[in-house]
Amino acid sequence: MKKYKWFMMLWMMGVASPAWASQMNIDPYFALGASGLQADLAGSKATTPAFHFTAGSTLNWISPNLGAEVRLGFGGQLSTFSGSINGYTSYLLKPSLELTRHLNIYALLGVSTISMDIANVSYADTSPSYGLGFSYHVPNESFLFNTELMQYRKNSDQSAISISGVSIYGITASFEFYYY
Repeated sequence: MKKYKWFMMLWMMGVASPAWASQMNIDPYFALGASGLQADLAGSKATTPAFHFTAGSTLNWISPNLGAEVRLGFGGQLSTFSGSINGYTSYLLKPSLELTRHLNIYALLGVSTISMDIANVSYADTSPSYGLGFSYHVPNESFLFNTELMQYRKNSDQSAISISGVSIYGITASFEFYYY
């Protein structure tokens, strides 16, 4: 139920955003994405599908090549660890570079909070996140296809029994819609 409330709140923000976006000189965007997340715990690896909703904006008053976004996602079971990735929230800056009229390369830099279970014990942790991606602008210019490699969490020690020993990264594909 909690995930449904978040989705509805973000959807309502998306409906209202064109009115204020033009006055603030920002280009809001929304994306739905699917990932293959891999968790690495003390040399053991487990993969799970994950899905996320992104709300972001181009920060035109700073630079037309800089964006900021928030991602809300949820994962699945990690059978190797007898656990799961329950959810994650990422706050990211998105500097980009236009390679061609339809192709951009971008970086993602920020922090992510991840909630997960390992061996039936719940953990939550916030850590630096970073990634690299490509965007392809489809012909009507307001839809994009993104693919990226993202490091959501890097282990801080070699613990095999807590979140401090977990690294989480993923490959993501998403569709993005811009308001212009």
